[in-house]
Amino acid sequence: FRRVLFRSIKVFFMRRYFCFVTSHPVPVLCIAGAVALVFGTFIFRLTRDTNPDAFIPEQHEALALKEQVEKDFGLTDPIAVGVIRDKPGGIFNPDTLRLIQSLTQAIQNLPQIEKDDVLSLATESGVFFEDGEPGFDRLLKEIPETPKGLAALKAEVFGYELYRGTIVAEDGSAACILIRPHNEIQANAIYRELVELLRDFPEIGRAHV
Repeated sequence: FRRVLFRSIKVFFMRRYFCFVTSHPVPVLCIAGAVALVFGTFIFRLTRDTNPDAFIPEQHEALALKEQVEKDFGLTDPIAVGVIRDKPGGIFNPDTLRLIQSLTQAIQNLPQIEKDDVLSLATESGVFFEDGEPGFDRLLKEIPETPKGLAALKAEVFGYELYRGTIVAEDGSAACILIRPHNEIQANAIYRELVELLRDFPEIGRAHV
């Protein structure tokens, strides 16, 4: 009985509402337009915040501790540009390696960025030995063109534990270019510059920021 009564009341009010709307179309449209206009003005106050800290309450103890550590040691969250190639061989093919190299150079040349604040396969070095003496040279000083050369580069990169899972994925399907901004304002400016920059690069590998 209660269910039938509740349904009858619901149908009654729905009919009353429908009759009111259809019999007063102009006032209803005016009211709806006014409400939309009032709330629409707040759209211009919306901002994009790419900082993960935005998801943490401002008074949270963990956020206060993080901010204190960043202030004491000059630390900031990096911005990552990922180059993805989920095909056999992953990023270890000449075209994708050249993309990583040219993209790294383009990022280093952005006005908001210092060259030493960019980290990628194109900036890092490997250890080599000549006449028994150790030395250092860029991993991508020369882009290998043969399967043997590409396999050797892949083995060398994965030989450094520091690079695995940071500037190159564990399975070799992606590479990462890391940029260290000096403050939040600079981070937002760099993000916008990177979005514009990536539009000019070919789809040899999917690049994301």
